[in-house]
Amino acid sequence: MVKPLMNLIDTFEQFNIDVLHYISIASCAQATKHYSIYFPSKFNLESDKQIYYEDFDITADYSNPNSNAKPFVLTAGYWKNKCYHYKQQDYKADRETEKNVTADDYDYYKRLFETQVCSFCSAKFTNDNPPSLDRQDNELHHTRDNCLPACVSCNITHANRDPKIASLHIKTRQYAIKHNLPMTISDERIYKLLRECITGGLVAVFHRENIAGKTYINE
Repeated sequence: MVKPLMNLIDTFEQFNIDVLHYISIASCAQATKHYSIYFPSKFNLESDKQIYYEDFDITADYSNPNSNAKPFVLTAGYWKNKCYHYKQQDYKADRETEKNVTADDYDYYKRLFETQVCSFCSAKFTNDNPPSLDRQDNELHHTRDNCLPACVSCNITHANRDPKIASLHIKTRQYAIKHNLPMTISDERIYKLLRECITGGLVAVFHRENIAGKTYINE
């Protein structure tokens, strides 16, 4: 057991990644992809390929949107309701609410959602992909300075994780879907169907389903 572990430590050491910090091989792989994209100068790879996918671009849009979806248009009633829920969310988390976004910011955010894209996946906002406000500092409340536009799904994925790593996870998943590439199993039903046939050496399998009453997010 010691020799394989030392080999893993030596393998990831060239990428400035501490295996014992990330625990799992899958986590180390994600960290490798992250650092190779954002900090390529720190890598001493034999290959000249510095990223996980040869033509992957962290700034590109791989969302593969519905071409028939209509652009999202913010209405006053919808925005007023969002502001109410943002304030309730901050209040329940014991955050300040005095400088929160309000219904008076309607015109500003109407233009913002029409002209900007998701800060994580670069997708345009449509009726099928509505926008939300993602807090950059999760210790602070929903203010103009602390929030960026994001897809609802990307906002949920980000949670309290590092925004760059969250963006990388989102875009690599979208890239894999768009190009029909294999990716991490995230459906428990599919995993149960496949696990009897999973063979080989170091096989990393995630169980990332959030099960009501059993799985607690961010714990």
